Amino acid sequence: MSKRDLSKLLSELSKLKTEESILECLIRIVRGFNPSEYKDVVFSNPYYKSLLPEIKDFVLKEISVLKNSISEEIDGIDIELKKVDNENEKTLKELKKDCLSMIYEIDERLKEISVLKNSISEEIDGIDIELKKVDNENEKTLKELKKDCLSMIYEIDERLKEIQSLS
Repeated sequence: MSKRDLSKLLSELSKLKTEESILECLIRIVRGFNPSEYKDVVFSNPYYKSLLPEIKDFVLKEISVLKNSISEEIDGIDIELKKVDNENEKTLKELKKDCLSMIYEIDERLKEISVLKNSISEEIDGIDIELKKVDNENEKTLKELKKDCLSMIYEIDERLKEIQSLS
């Protein structure tokens, strides 16, 4: 998808009113774009940001299913290639190459999504700095925000472990 598509989705997102439609739009954004392209908009909105762990879980599961399906396809191709009289050997080798390329792209997408975790960690560091500067009234709010961020990191780590165990 292009930057124009992302701009269109972000514009649409800002106009949505229901949680379901917001989730659907955020899923399309996370699914289709590099986090660095949308994180400023999504992270600046506490509501969108609070939905990210759920969205990440959903998208990561989708990606894992896709990756497993491609891996099964590769296994099937390998079985066909081992047959001595295979007249479609060239086509199967090209198909296997394409499948391996898709798995590489999926792995790259997994890495990009895990960047969200790093962004949350950076935010926690900023909260720690702010905690040292603020009065008691704001301290409680910042501590709760930090707790939420740490919880999101934990959830992301758990999901990444699950996905890695599927690979």
